[in-house]
Amino acid sequence: MAIHKKIDSGELTNTHIEIGTLINIKDLKNVETQTLFALYCVEEKFDIKELTSKQIFEFINNKLRLKTSLPSINIAIKRSGGKISSVKKNGLTYHKIMNPGIDEIKKILLEPSEKDRKSVV
Repeated sequence: MAIHKKIDSGELTNTHIEIGTLINIKDLKNVETQTLFALYCVEEKFDIKELTSKQIFEFINNKLRLKTSLPSINIAIKRSGGKISSVKKNGLTYHKIMNPGIDEIKKILLEPSEKDRKSVV
């Protein structure tokens, strides 16, 4: 069962994340990739498994500082195939990144530094 945490709009965008250590922003070339990265990053950094389109929109525009629109995000989600799963709960539609989406994002994630690799071992 997915975890639903009550988060306000500012929590995702005001919490400091070193985006540049995770990904080169230039690799987020289209709205689908931006959406997948937003879902991946929030799941990894906040342990939040699902977001609404509005939360994804706010993360992309405010945290990644990339310009997009809510309709563009919804179109990207619909066209994503098996990369994003959507479920309606309490009148809101939540989106979750699936394994094919995670695999796509992992291809463009920056390699961890040598220091990071040693600290994991």
